[in-house]
Amino acid sequence: MKRQGKDMLLILTLVVVGLLVLLLLRYRRTNGGYVEVRVSGSVAAVYPLDQDGTYPIEGVGGSNLLVIENGACAITEADCPDKLCVGMGKIHYSGQSIICLPHQVVIAIVGENPEIDEIAG
Repeated sequence: MKRQGKDMLLILTLVVVGLLVLLLLRYRRTNGGYVEVRVSGSVAAVYPLDQDGTYPIEGVGGSNLLVIENGACAITEADCPDKLCVGMGKIHYSGQSIICLPHQVVIAIVGENPEIDEIAG
């Protein structure tokens, strides 16, 4: 086989493997059950995803507004300068997160049963 043929075979193999990994990750995703709010690394609150609500979050030097609606959550308002956290959109899969660096706030989706220690904070 010529070098070009081997290169094409390698590229095709890498593309197929990449697509298989993407499909596997996509179908193994699970909907989360709870939203964990961390401020400066400490758990500040845990909210169920199946209960709609609006929650103000006091971060370091500012505030954010967390909205839970229809099994998903998003930060809809923030008084940080860049507002990147607002632009991150809605999340609902376990393992997804929204981060506001200026306020040191991390919103993370956790599994169906959060550990009792994390709820107690």
